[in-house]
Amino acid sequence: MTRKSLVSVLFIASLLLTGCASGRAGVLPAASAAGNDAASAVIEAEVQSPSTSMADLIPAEPEMESVKASEPAAVDPNSPRGVVEAFYGWYLKTARNGENILSLRSYRQSPYLSDYLIKTTDYLLDSFNNGAYDPFLCAQDTPYEMTVDGVFTSETGSRVLVRSDWEGHFLTVGLYQQGEDWLIDEIRCPASPADTAWAFYTWYLGYALHPHGMANGEISRNALADKAYRSSGFLSQRLVDEIDSLLTNQGGFNADPILGAQTTPLDFWVDAGPGDHEATVRLQYGPQSARYARLVMETTGSFWKIDQIHFDEIPAFDPAGAEMVDTSNWQELKDEQLGFSLRFPQGWVSEDADLSANPADDTMQRSIYLMPAADASKIQAQKAAPDPSMPAVVPTLYLDVQRATAEQLAAYYPTDSRERVEWQGNVLWVEREPGVVRYVLQSPLNPDLWLVFIDRVSEYAGREAQAADLDGVLLPMLASVSFTGGQ
Repeated sequence: MTRKSLVSVLFIASLLLTGCASGRAGVLPAASAAGNDAASAVIEAEVQSPSTSMADLIPAEPEMESVKASEPAAVDPNSPRGVVEAFYGWYLKTARNGENILSLRSYRQSPYLSDYLIKTTDYLLDSFNNGAYDPFLCAQDTPYEMTVDGVFTSETGSRVLVRSDWEGHFLTVGLYQQGEDWLIDEIRCPASPADTAWAFYTWYLGYALHPHGMANGEISRNALADKAYRSSGFLSQRLVDEIDSLLTNQGGFNADPILGAQTTPLDFWVDAGPGDHEATVRLQYGPQSARYARLVMETTGSFWKIDQIHFDEIPAFDPAGAEMVDTSNWQELKDEQLGFSLRFPQGWVSEDADLSANPADDTMQRSIYLMPAADASKIQAQKAAPDPSMPAVVPTLYLDVQRATAEQLAAYYPTDSRERVEWQGNVLWVEREPGVVRYVLQSPLNPDLWLVFIDRVSEYAGREAQAADLDGVLLPMLASVSFTGGQ
């Protein structure tokens, strides 16, 4: 997990979780834990017991146990699972004893929270008005019980799925390791398709691996063979039936339909989109090996459920399949100092991005927007009077001019999908990420000069009109590139 992404998670949750203010689960997606179908129970009366100290993390009374382990084996208290269970054990017992943890800010003394989470929670609470929710519980009320239902640990950290005894109420906890200690650094409340994707893949991978985490990568269970996906609560009935049918009629899968492979990934990451009801999951199988799953979701009330999982095949770059056009009457973009030139269509404009805020040692020399003049006018109008109801217009094509070694360039544009093509006497690298395609040309006269053409429209849902403008233009533009050596 990265700090930048964690900042957005907590604050976006505060904007999106308006349904939580109505009480209990609010807008949280429906997800009843497998094997935990007992009627939900919430403690309404104050428990008559001495005030809780930080050392007294779990209630003494067996019938008042706040957090239970779903596996019979002993839990390492220093593991991600142990830390999450201890924190929520203390949190629920303290809340039931009548202490208002948020008002008193007593979470600040918890040894299980990172300084980052404490500070961002302080900031979030300061921004709340009346009727806000508890960011540790993702609800207004306090559940009786919270249960760990999946742990996935990788080199980048650990994620833990936690469910309460309320039907459909869950949250995903992110932890990182500081020395020998695991600290809770993120609590993701389910408010969007991406949040549901985080929870589902944490559950699915946690189900397959050792019940207390990724201990030696031990595979202990199979959610497909056990049919556990049926009651996970994250899948629509249509998708459940589809997986049932595939298992029954085909006798199994060539690849796991949820992972798109026959093995378990080393890590995963989730991004929102490209569509409003979609999330993209990056499943990392090696340093240069990843698959991207596009999840399409449906809503039942305020609940998100996964209805389709697509593993889109990565198309090969085929310049011979595109009709080339005469570019002799196109406009010329020439940079004698850096040593390159290219042509772009009449009716298009080129605009340099402002790079003044970039670090002095940034390898980016220029960043140029190329687009039809009409799109440039729309972008200016967007800046002058933003309209959230209208789809955003972006430059049709970006051109980054880099002076960098191959290693620096690879670090600047990390990718898991790179194709090498010999074309027009040059080596062209085609790199693909969800919604983005990069075309990279290296100067044969100066090996540290690179032209990086970035297409953010052709494979991005909702930008089909701009993609049509680029179709038939991109390849001739790439073919028009020439290098002169520069100064």
